[in-house]
Parts: sequence; C-alpha cells; structure tokens
Amino acid sequence: MSIAFQENDIYILEHKFHETTGSEKRPLVLTHVRLVNDFIVGYPIYSYKSYWKNYLEIKDLLYKVQDLKTAGLKKISYIDVTKQTILGTSDFTKSIRIGKLSPKDIFGLDHQMRHYIELQKRAKDNGRTIRNFNEFRDLMDAEYKKEQRAKQQRQTSLNL
Repeated sequence: MSIAFQENDIYILEHKFHETTGSEKRPLVLTHVRLVNDFIVGYPIYSYKSYWKNYLEIKDLLYKVQDLKTAGLKKISYIDVTKQTILGTSDFTKSIRIGKLSPKDIFGLDHQMRHYIELQKRAKDNGRTIRNFNEFRDLMDAEYKKEQRAKQQRQTSLNL
C-alpha cells in the first residue's frame, strides 16, 4: 500500500525518542514532502500542558492550532517549531492520517516558523543557539539584561 503524502497533512505515528530508548504515538504535521529523496519533514504536535501558562515566552516556540476539527485533533494542541523531525516513508508504515491544517493554520504556522528563524538569528548574533525552551529563556534574559545595562548607561551619561 502506497501513502499519498501531502504537505500540511497530520499523521499519528510512532515517534522514537533520541535521548532515551522507547517511543510514543504522537501527531505530526508534514511540512515538506520530497519523495524523490525519500524524506519527509514534520513537526510534533503536543496537547496543552497546564504548566505552560507560567511561561509567557513559550508562545514564541509553539504554534496553537486554530482549527482542531480539520486537523483531526481532539484537544487544544500546539505545533513545536523547535523540533523539526526528518523521516523516511518507511517510518509511516503504521501511521494513520487524521487530518490536515486549515488555510488559516498553514498561514499561522508559516508565520510562527519565520518568527522562530528570526529568534535563531538573534541568538546567533549573541553567540547562542535555541534548541529548546530553556535556551530560549536564557536568550531572552540575556537580551533583557543587555537592554537594562544600556538604559542604565544612558541614564548615567544624562546625569553627568
């Protein structure tokens, strides 16, 4: 059986952990399908975690799916733009297509990915990388402290 992969489709598939052994079933949105080279790029989808409300910055790393019904998702869900996953077609042998992104969500995800790329550029300019939420918070803290020092220096120079 051949699967007709299309960009913006959402599949449930076995997601293997890279840091430890094991796996779990997780929704994944396909963003780039290149069957000639047998690779598919996707991003994992997570349901809302209540502790996220404590981290205002998390909105810079996740895209909230607006049209859950079209996407085939049952709970408030977010696409993690920091966790690009590259798969081959063989990784989809036991997968199930559950839906696709609506045009509104395609646009929103594209905007969020562009925002994340801009954050990566800012991080690189500061000699940092952003691979996860903690590194993002570190970058934001460093930029805030830098701004505060500059503000304090301006204030000091005005007082002289």
